[in-house]
Order: sequence, then C-alpha cells, then structure tokens
Amino acid sequence: PDTLLNNITLNEFANMIVIDSLLIVNSYNREYVIHVFDKRNGSFINNFLKIGNGPGEFISSGFRISKIGKMLYVYSPSVNLMRRYYFPKLLNNSIPEEEVSFKEDSRITVPIKNNYIASTYYKERFLLYDHLGKRLSKYDSFPRFFNDDDSSDLRTFYLNYQLINVKPDQTKFCSTTLAGSLIQVFNINNGAIELVKQKGFEPPVISKSKDKRGFAD
Repeated sequence: PDTLLNNITLNEFANMIVIDSLLIVNSYNREYVIHVFDKRNGSFINNFLKIGNGPGEFISSGFRISKIGKMLYVYSPSVNLMRRYYFPKLLNNSIPEEEVSFKEDSRITVPIKNNYIASTYYKERFLLYDHLGKRLSKYDSFPRFFNDDDSSDLRTFYLNYQLINVKPDQTKFCSTTLAGSLIQVFNINNGAIELVKQKGFEPPVISKSKDKRGFAD
C-alpha cells in the first residue's frame, strides 16, 4: 500500500538510512531513487536522484542504498552499477563522486571497508570485490539442516531471499533469510569471506513429497 508522508506519496519501502539529522528513504517510486526527510519532525525536504536517461539519472527503479559515514552508496541491479555520493554535496548536485561497475549480476551489493559484498542471483552465494570492482574471492557454503537433504532447495531460497547488513564499524556483515530464522555473521580476512558465528532459531519447514521438494507456505 502507498504511504503518505507530509503529502508525499511513497509506495513500498526498499530500505532507509540516517545521515546526521536526515532520514533517507528508498522506495519503489517510479520518479526518484531517494526521498529525504528531517528525522526530527518528519518534514519533507526534497527528492533526489531522478530516474531517467539524462546525466546523473538512473535508468530503472529497484535500488539498494547504503552508507559509510557521510558517503551514500546507490546500487542499481539492472546495470550492475554502484554510484557513490558525498551526501552533503548530493543535496545540491546529483553527479556521483565515483562509479563502480561489476561483471556479475547480483541482487544486492553493499560496501564494507574498502570492498564490496554482493549477493548473486543464481550462482555463488557471496562475491567479494575490491573498491574498483575487481573480483577477489567467493563464498559458496550453505547451511545444512538435514543429514539426508542435499540442500538444493535451501540454496535456491538463499540466493533469492537472503539479505545483507554491514555492522556500523565495517568489521563484519550478517546474512539472514526467511528460511529457518537463521543469522550468520561473516568477516573479511586477507581478501576472503569467513563465517565467524551462526545462530538458528527455528528449522525451516520443507515439503519432502516425491514430486516436490520446496518450502511450505
């Protein structure tokens, strides 16, 4: 359903971040990537990063925004492109400080320290890139919940529904999914992704019929 904030209509939210006193909302709006509000009173400030074909514009909707300090990162999965903005300048100018292009398709790509972590669609679970978009390594391990299960269903589910969030101090990132209420924590060590902690709250509900091996509703 659409949400009305100070007479600004937004449909489903993708994600939100806070920089200083500003709330930056990324919604599936068809005209702009982000909408900026004053977090103290909710007043609307402006829309930024127009969707279109002009200079500094984005060619499609469906984005992921992240931040490190005052740097705002906007990932466009349709073209595998990350744009980085110094947020105070963005309020007056939509030209990015830097653009990084990635060869592989991914649903989510987020910055961590001087690297990027990507969650792919169909192949590897995570990919690690350097700050220029060069691939450094991959992480392709998936949890196993049943000894007699080859985890093929879980693999598909993870690739399509896992989420990534980076710790504010940029030392670790966590991954979670709708399958099994599982949280895994990873760090980056010498150009590789390492699992450091795992917590499962409930096992996944899986249909094991002869004709279908998938997730129950």
